[in-house]
Amino acid sequence: MIGISSKVDYALITIVELAAAKNGKFLSLSEIAKKRHMSANYLAQLMLALKKKGLIESKEGKAGGHRLAKSLDKIFLVDVMSAFEGGIALSPCLHRSGRCKTQAVCTVKHVWRKVQNDFVDYASHKTLSELLLQKFLI
Repeated sequence: MIGISSKVDYALITIVELAAAKNGKFLSLSEIAKKRHMSANYLAQLMLALKKKGLIESKEGKAGGHRLAKSLDKIFLVDVMSAFEGGIALSPCLHRSGRCKTQAVCTVKHVWRKVQNDFVDYASHKTLSELLLQKFLI
């Protein structure tokens, strides 16, 4: 099955939770984990990757926690995906750096490349703000 990893899925859920915080309030890991029924350890791994990507910021201490480093209209779907995925490849032959052994006779690689390029283009131009707005308008 081709799909989005659970890390990307849970990261998007977490970002939505952070976006809902009033006035950029820092939210604790335990607060988010409890509300979203997630493992705090798993959430900590997600937060670290999101922080490295510059999507969230963290603060230690009693009033610390995590919050968005950017507004949702500045975060693109591809930003979240690339924090966890080593690149987007719908087919293994599109991910390999070397030449495919059957490239000369392959009849479908161009199809997968087109689908992948369309998906990457969509993810590169669709902000999380737009995605959330679509959810509430549908």
